Amino acid sequence: FAPMKKFLFIPFALCHFTSYIFAQPTVEWQADFAKSADDRPYGICTNSMGEILVCGCTYNDSSQNYDGTVLKLDFAGNKIWQKNFGYGNSDLLTSIASVSSGGYVVCGRTDSKGAGAQDFWIIKIDEKGNLLWEKTYGAEFEDKAENILVTKSGELIVSGSRMTVSSSSIEAWILKLNSEGEKIWDKQIGGHFRCYAQASAELGDKIIVAGHFEPNAYS
Repeated sequence: FAPMKKFLFIPFALCHFTSYIFAQPTVEWQADFAKSADDRPYGICTNSMGEILVCGCTYNDSSQNYDGTVLKLDFAGNKIWQKNFGYGNSDLLTSIASVSSGGYVVCGRTDSKGAGAQDFWIIKIDEKGNLLWEKTYGAEFEDKAENILVTKSGELIVSGSRMTVSSSSIEAWILKLNSEGEKIWDKQIGGHFRCYAQASAELGDKIIVAGHFEPNAYS
């Protein structure tokens, strides 16, 4: 990970609207929760009470590596709690979503657990940040989860990438999980040297996935 000067959050900006005129957004507040120059945020969501959840990574001085972290803030940017999740190697959380029944699901990647160098890492926490369950999915090479979506039916769509040959081809990888994190199906999408799935949305009974690809290394 490249160093970052500050763990800076501007979770929302107030936009003023007048008749037929769009006013420039105004920053209401900003807050800094960095413990080190390498801490950084990756994902953000809100809950029905107007609180803000942010996930990312924080440097662990003891292990000299990264832990996944989740912060809960009130509507004014004051920290309610922060929970770190890590197992000694490089672990980070990239996307978070609220669950209508309560709590939050978070995805990222772990180098500490699972089958390979890095695996998809999905956790569920309650409103106080306590771990309810966690799952890893992957194979022997690098598998990186980037985005998590909770569908209207409560299932989870996790998007990311899967390395199919060491340091070579990468395919987009999408997993559908039930509300307890058990896999329903998975789909790999390739056709180029390297493909990455990075965001998803629900449209009726379909899932739309966005990402990018790199052309063949030898073309």
